Amino acid sequence: MTATFGTTEGPRRRRSLDTIGVLETPAEERYDRITRLARLTFDVMLSTITLVDHERAWIKSIAGGERSESPLDDSFCAHTLLADSPVVVSDVTLDERFAELPAVTGTLGIRFYAGFPVHDRHGIAIGTLCLYDSRPRILDDAGLAVMADLTAWVEAELVAPAVPERTLRLNGGPVPHSAPDIPGYDTAVFCHSARGDAVGALYDHQRQGDVHAFAVADLVGTGTGGARFMATAKEVLQAQNRSLASGGLARPGTLADVLTALNDRLLDGLSSNTSFMTGFFGWADPVTGTIRYVDAGHGLGVVVRADGTAEPLRTIDLALGVTDDWRWTEQQVVLEPGDDLVCFNRGLVTLLGGLRHAVPAIAQLVEDADDPRRVVNLVRRLAAEGLPTDVTVLAVRRTAA
Repeated sequence: MTATFGTTEGPRRRRSLDTIGVLETPAEERYDRITRLARLTFDVMLSTITLVDHERAWIKSIAGGERSESPLDDSFCAHTLLADSPVVVSDVTLDERFAELPAVTGTLGIRFYAGFPVHDRHGIAIGTLCLYDSRPRILDDAGLAVMADLTAWVEAELVAPAVPERTLRLNGGPVPHSAPDIPGYDTAVFCHSARGDAVGALYDHQRQGDVHAFAVADLVGTGTGGARFMATAKEVLQAQNRSLASGGLARPGTLADVLTALNDRLLDGLSSNTSFMTGFFGWADPVTGTIRYVDAGHGLGVVVRADGTAEPLRTIDLALGVTDDWRWTEQQVVLEPGDDLVCFNRGLVTLLGGLRHAVPAIAQLVEDADDPRRVVNLVRRLAAEGLPTDVTVLAVRRTAA
C-alpha cells in the first residue's frame, strides 16, 4: 500500500495541495465549523479533515482533539484514499486493515471509523472527512447522505482560495448599501466588491412592522448556478420573512422555519449546483433590544458589550444548500444600551488575518470608533488598502433604552 501511494499518487496529491496552499496552515473556522457539525450530528468522539501527501496524513481540522500528523502507514485515511470511495467500518478491531493501528491499540481506543475522500477540482483525492468513535457504530443511508454533503462542502472550501468567487448582481439590481433607520440605534453598512459592479455576498434588510429583518451571507464554492443561487436566496428569504411577520406560516413560525423553507427552495432549484450559502439571519426588536437569529454555518457575528468584552455568536448549524435533513436552531441575544452587534462576511476575516484575529480586531475597531459609521469607515479603509476580496459588514449600536 505504501509503495502505491508513494510512487504514483503521492506526488500528484502534493502538487495539488501545494497549489491550493493549505498544508501547514493554521486552523481556520471555515473548516472547523464542518468538523464541529459532523461531530455534533453523529455524536462521535472525533471528526477530522485530514490532508494526505506522499508520506503522511496531516490534520487540517479536528473536533474533539488536537491537530497532529501521522505516518501514512499509521493512518486510517490511507485506505480511504486508496479505495477513492467511502470506507465505513462498524468495528475496526475486526478489520485486519485497521486492527493494529496505534489509534486502535493505544489510549484512543478507536472502534468505529467512517472516512469519505475529499477531491480537488481535478478529481484527485487529496484528503478525507472522517468520523471516529470509541464504540462500534452503524452509519445508515441517511447518515451516508449527510456525510457526502459535508464532504462536498469541504471540497468547495478547498477550491475557494484557488478560484475567485463569482461576482454577482442580486435580483438583477444592486445590493442595498443604506443602513436601516431605527430609533434608538445607530447603524451602518458597507458592501465592497473587489471587481467593481457586484459582490459575492448578500446583505438584505426589511422592515416587517415594528421588527427589522436582516441578513449577511456568503456564497461558498464556484458552482455554475452561483448568480441564480444568490438571487433565489434573496427572493425566497424576503417572501418567507413576510410570511413569518404576517402569521402566514402553517404553524406558529420561527426563523428556523424561514431557513428550512429557504433551504428547500435552494436544493429544489439548484440540486446540481456545487455552491452553498452560509449566513447570519436576524430579526431585531428595537424596543427590547432582543435579536432572534439563525446562524447557518456562518459564525461571523460578534456582540461587543459597552464594557469592551466581545462575544462571538458561534454557529452550531449547517450552511444552506447542503442537505434537506437538517433543522436550524433559533437563538437570541439582547443588546443593552452601549452594546454593538457587528455581522460580516469571510472577506473581512481575510483582511483581518483569519478568524482567530478577527474577533479581537473587531472589538478594537468598535472601541476605537465612536459609532458604527466610524467602524464601517475603518473597514472601508482596510478594504481599499487590503486584498482583492469582497467585503460586507453591518454594524449596529443600541444608543438608548
